[in-house]
Amino acid sequence: MDSQNSFTQIQFAALNGPKDFLQALNAKKYLLTSPTKVRRKEKSHLGDLKLLTHTLNFQNTTFIKSCLEEKDFPEIYVQRHTFCPEIAFIGRSNSGKSSLINHLTQKKGLVHTSSRPGKTQTINFFTVDDNLVLVDLPGYGFASIQKTLKESWSKRLSSYLENRPQLKLLVLLLDLRRDLSDEDKQMIEWAHFHQKQLLFVFSKSDKIPKSSKKHREKILLSSIQDLTNSLDLNHLSYSIKDNQCRIPLKHIIFNAISEL
Repeated sequence: MDSQNSFTQIQFAALNGPKDFLQALNAKKYLLTSPTKVRRKEKSHLGDLKLLTHTLNFQNTTFIKSCLEEKDFPEIYVQRHTFCPEIAFIGRSNSGKSSLINHLTQKKGLVHTSSRPGKTQTINFFTVDDNLVLVDLPGYGFASIQKTLKESWSKRLSSYLENRPQLKLLVLLLDLRRDLSDEDKQMIEWAHFHQKQLLFVFSKSDKIPKSSKKHREKILLSSIQDLTNSLDLNHLSYSIKDNQCRIPLKHIIFNAISEL
């Protein structure tokens, strides 16, 4: 498999996301500009982000915008020439991505959830405490979406993931109850090939018996290790019914945005 091109073949679907852009229009504190203008500057000006961890408590999360085209992606700065770091969440449709973001931010309804997979058709951006951007990416692997639409989404998602210097961590959700799908494998191989920093979150851990949890974790880790040839995998199990799960996830996010 050609890992560099396999990502564009992933069958992207989506979960429901917010549509209202008025908040971003009224949020004068955010400096939004076009990627074209940013490229004319030095992209390496990410700045020292280590101090941001002291001002992040995930208490103030605000929707910025929804879009798909690269020209519409927001460029948000914490200070002049210093991009606000981004953490992106991706996973198979119905992997629990929207619920996890709502749980992490303790803001019910921030990201719309749906019992019917395949609804989000945009990339959704949120700011956290004015110092971090969470990015909710459309889910993949939903068979009923038309082929032409899947191809359109995959190209635009590739554009985001490949050309986003402020992306500090890609959080890949994997349902702890399920084996890796072909799309999961493609996503992992693509991220590994492009040397993206990955966190594997084994979601819905509350939906299996505690006695089976470790066994399922080992199965998934073994499958991932076969794909990446790496024994050092950043991972954790997550349940939205357990508030303590937020602590290690926040800690990993802190570490990711502190690394330059």
